Amino acid sequence: MRDLEAFNQAMLAKQGWRILSDESSFMARVLKGKYFPNTSFLETKVAPHESFTWKSILQARDVLKRGVKRVIGDGLNTRVWQDPWINNVSNGGVLIPKDEAGSSISWVRELIKDGNQSAYYATIHAKKEEGVSSSGSSSEGMWKKVWKSCTPPKVRHFVWRALHNTLPVGEALMRRGMECDPTCERCGEGKEDVGHLLLTCPMSKRIWYASPLRLKIEDDYRGSFKGWVDCLLGQIKDQEWWEAFWALCWSIWLGRNEWIFDKRRRDDLWRIDKAVGLVMEYQRAMEAEKIQPGSMKNGPRKWNAPPRGSLKLNTDVAMGKDGKVGLGAMLRDCEGDVLAALCEPWQGACEVDTGEALAVKQGIKVAMEAGFRQFEVETDSLRICQALRKRKKELSPLGVVMQDIGT
Repeated sequence: MRDLEAFNQAMLAKQGWRILSDESSFMARVLKGKYFPNTSFLETKVAPHESFTWKSILQARDVLKRGVKRVIGDGLNTRVWQDPWINNVSNGGVLIPKDEAGSSISWVRELIKDGNQSAYYATIHAKKEEGVSSSGSSSEGMWKKVWKSCTPPKVRHFVWRALHNTLPVGEALMRRGMECDPTCERCGEGKEDVGHLLLTCPMSKRIWYASPLRLKIEDDYRGSFKGWVDCLLGQIKDQEWWEAFWALCWSIWLGRNEWIFDKRRRDDLWRIDKAVGLVMEYQRAMEAEKIQPGSMKNGPRKWNAPPRGSLKLNTDVAMGKDGKVGLGAMLRDCEGDVLAALCEPWQGACEVDTGEALAVKQGIKVAMEAGFRQFEVETDSLRICQALRKRKKELSPLGVVMQDIGT
């Protein structure tokens, strides 16, 4: 039999949820005007003269407090130490008391550095205002050279990050607030940004000149890596040349990491051979796959291509037993050529459906940043498909992500 007391508490808590979730409703406005005009529903206290119905709703409020979390927008009205705003924590609050933390921060807004939470959307808006689009002819040609190159996905993803200036080099880490020396550890001469790492560092310049591409980087070059690539696009059209170029960039990056983390330095010719060999090995594997179609009879489900002239974005999430979450997305054309891709860990635990929604959100973001605006989205989560079609507002972690997708 049902526990009648628990059932009654649940029904009363449902009325409390209506007040909390729809403050503009007639019932919520009447009750607020009468019982808590100067505070919130979760914080108001019971007074002796109030009605039995209102006292009952407040008594069931503890049921809501066990699960509700504040949705963080600009953080102006959310208190760090008092409000429930952290996911995957039992009470939703900060576990360390304020006096023990020794922090003077009071509002979540103070934790959002320079409003960076919505920096992506602000950038997109600014570009629209200026009449500039990332899908311009120059950028579009650049992304085609990257995503249509016959190189491993890890190389393409690395190049995409390099062109967007998001590699974790010394200058970027310092800009993000980490205490580190931005000087290049390989040469000790300049500040390590993406341009220095891949172009102007003496060790990188030696590799470029000794490679089959015979590129000579001028000593006084001060431009960005993306600007340099943009200039080369107007001069070199050969796809195989670009495949070797991207692989050499990847090889330089690996050499940098080997030196920083393992203090191991390889010969320039070894690194060049490794880059060229990587491309050739990948191309042979792709050719073998074409020669033996359908060899994976019991393998993954066949991918259905979009109509000619259309694009399709496939997304998925991986949930590890240790609580780790991985997001993946791939944008392809009707021929199956990869135009953009995403593979990244997600910090923090979440439910499976929320993870699927995050994969869709991040996949759409990557595709749009790569210059693509029209494409269909395919996911293996029925709940996400239904939510995308209905566009119904839902006050839950999943609902917040779906709302982000809709905007």
